[in-house]
Amino acid sequence: MTKGSFAEFVKGYVKSLTIVCILIAVLAIPLGAVGGEAGAWTFVIFLGPIVAASVFIVLPIVVATTYFGVRRRGSAQIFGAVAFYPLTIAIFFTARYGLMLISAAQMDEAYLKRTIEHPIGKIETMAYLGMDCYRTNCPQLLVDGFVGRVAFIGQRPKVTPPWGERAPPTDPGLWVKKAFRLGQGPECRTKNLQLSGYWIQQRGIFDVCIVPDSEDFLLGEATLTRDGRANARDVERFFGPKGDNIAVAYRVSGGEIGPEIARWESGQLPFGGGAVGARFEQTDFMRALSGVTTDRFAEAAKFDLASRIDIIHAAIGNVPIDITGVVSYLRTALPKGSVKPTLLDESRKAKLLDIGTSSCTPRDPTSLALINGAKNCVRTYNRFVLEMFGTEQTALQLPEPNLLGTEVPQE
Repeated sequence: MTKGSFAEFVKGYVKSLTIVCILIAVLAIPLGAVGGEAGAWTFVIFLGPIVAASVFIVLPIVVATTYFGVRRRGSAQIFGAVAFYPLTIAIFFTARYGLMLISAAQMDEAYLKRTIEHPIGKIETMAYLGMDCYRTNCPQLLVDGFVGRVAFIGQRPKVTPPWGERAPPTDPGLWVKKAFRLGQGPECRTKNLQLSGYWIQQRGIFDVCIVPDSEDFLLGEATLTRDGRANARDVERFFGPKGDNIAVAYRVSGGEIGPEIARWESGQLPFGGGAVGARFEQTDFMRALSGVTTDRFAEAAKFDLASRIDIIHAAIGNVPIDITGVVSYLRTALPKGSVKPTLLDESRKAKLLDIGTSSCTPRDPTSLALINGAKNCVRTYNRFVLEMFGTEQTALQLPEPNLLGTEVPQE
């Protein structure tokens, strides 16, 4: 091929490239304008049929445009325009295969194991990004002793200086909006721990509670954990598997995020790679990272009904008993699908009455709001007794409190 012929070949190739780029841009404009999930639905609903019929619509357009662009040119330019398509397809699949090989080569086996060779022990402070304790596995991490405190990272409060003065300089680093830790005894008998009580008591934990710790402070030494459920794009590696089943831990020092401590991954490799890694729970990752094997929720689920009543009764006076949590926990003691009424011995009957009384007695019998709350509590307890104990329900039921009484009487 002469120098002139090669130049004509390149011209033809560039013309085909330009035509394809224009068509791609035309298809991308509506998707870019809508964006996100809505863009995907736009593609499926409106452009999907066009793509499916590309053999009859897009391909003829490309061929016709290419033909009219080079029909009066030399054979070299025509050859360049036509050669663009098989060459581009070959380059695409070669690059895709190469990227798939790179993705597989960069898949560290440690990311696929469900063990961590060197656990770091109990984590004094574990940091999460921007979520509340009861929307994460924070309660279980605290109850099982994986961590001593869970800190949730948020935006630093804005400081408005007096008029005419400059705002004070801010320290770099991660800012903690809320923190939680485990509480016991008197700490649990405060008025604002209802959600804490319900969340852990419905899973059988009655000797501790979750209490708010310090808030609005600069994070110091800690371990930051992130997962694919909330931060998929932030924790995915470019050549790593995609999906929400990813967990990463980082060392935090002086409020600054340091290197990774550990990483687990599971999902689909990009560029057409296969699925890798067994799925796991985030608590499994934290258990392996800390080396703590305790699972109090699982242990509490093993007790029978009588043992559960004993455990709850022993907690009276130490922590506020949430009747909704109690009912949820006791219901799960029966085999799934069982409708046969359960019989209790006299000792457990008395204990169950004590549990209902201590849970539903209003702290202030002159407060209408507290009386109404106590009435709802008693109704929840009585419905549970009716469902679970059949003929014994009359002896186990509680009367509703009212403003004139000072306590909930027992029968």
